[in-house]
Amino acid sequence: MLPAKKIYKKIRGHGQRALERLDHFSKHADPEDLHQLRVEIKKTKALLKFYLRPKKAFNELFAPVRKLFKEAGELRTIQLTLELMDNYAIENTRMEDKLNKQLLYVNLNFCKHIEKKRKSASRSIKRFDAYLKPVKKSSIHRRIHKKKDEIEACLRTSKTDLSSLHDCRKKMKILMYVLNGLKPGYAKKAFIDIKKLDKLQDLIGKWHDLQLAHDFLKKSRTSIPANLTTEEKKVLNKIISLTENPASFST
Repeated sequence: MLPAKKIYKKIRGHGQRALERLDHFSKHADPEDLHQLRVEIKKTKALLKFYLRPKKAFNELFAPVRKLFKEAGELRTIQLTLELMDNYAIENTRMEDKLNKQLLYVNLNFCKHIEKKRKSASRSIKRFDAYLKPVKKSSIHRRIHKKKDEIEACLRTSKTDLSSLHDCRKKMKILMYVLNGLKPGYAKKAFIDIKKLDKLQDLIGKWHDLQLAHDFLKKSRTSIPANLTTEEKKVLNKIISLTENPASFST
């Protein structure tokens, strides 16, 4: 039996680290803080959805944290687009000026009520405790196997529909966040190799970023660098090779 207090401690830890990143961003405007804030919120969400019963309580409980995640995401998207233009030496002065103005505007709006956002998210995280209950080990094993089956089914779909790869990655990351908070025996019993799973989700993440870059450049009528197209194909071939067997992350 996994005690409710232990579950809450794990979830609260990720929530608190997200708020610490928010505090640091408010003082230093470091883009890495926004990225890590969103990572910690994803971990909080993954664990909460995995352990929380009844599930219908999730939407109301998580709403303030989801709002913070979404608003940070709007700012992070602009930052990433500017980083992309720099990484691939994309020259489009008009687009760059437009993005920098958007960045300034969105950043000001985000920071304007940052203390209010923090208090709202903090209250939400504290409320999780009352809704969490002890979970039997057998129930945890069942839920892990279910997540694994969902990923394998998603990977089978991706063979004919590449757009589903991003959804597969989301499922992989949820399972990874859960397993990383448990003893190694849980992954072992489900025949899951976390290192293989992490390698696969990382490749899918890179491919998805390159796809977004490709689409962005196409819409903005900017020429697509040859090295971007080459890298996109290279990463996709690696993914195809790794996912020939849907159980590619199994031991």
